[in-house]
Amino acid sequence: MPLKLLINIVDPTFEQNGLTRSLVIGSIYWNLYVYSCFLYMIAGLVKIYRKEQIYGFNLIVQSFLSYMSDVETLGQKSHWHLLDRYFALVLSCYHFSTVKTRNTFVLNFILFLIGLRFLKKSIKFYHEKNERFLLEHTKWHLIVSVSVSASVSVSVSVLVA
Repeated sequence: MPLKLLINIVDPTFEQNGLTRSLVIGSIYWNLYVYSCFLYMIAGLVKIYRKEQIYGFNLIVQSFLSYMSDVETLGQKSHWHLLDRYFALVLSCYHFSTVKTRNTFVLNFILFLIGLRFLKKSIKFYHEKNERFLLEHTKWHLIVSVSVSASVSVSVSVLVA
């Protein structure tokens, strides 16, 4: 499995044989899925408002890459997939490097793991050519964007109380 994942990241043409845009465009989840790509833009605007311009700009770029990879070239061989994955990986690493407290890191990490669960489920449904892929991938976009834009600085003790 790790080798397959590495090949998929390095070669964007590998395994692009699941759902196509024409198969899901009429789905009840289609519009939600399309708009979810722009959640990164909202997170970016929040970061810019909080005087984190470079991070915010990069999130806006991620929003564009997500749209091109997940919507415009869905099911097609495209280098947009490679750009989307690498940029998202770099932004994820940067995000965790900016977390200032242990509690915030733990909470962000938990949210990220929940998001990865949604991502993994979306990949499963993608290969089964199931429109549920749209819903699960939308959840991935949502949880990552919320985590980033809120910077989840709430301490764990506040959540327990």
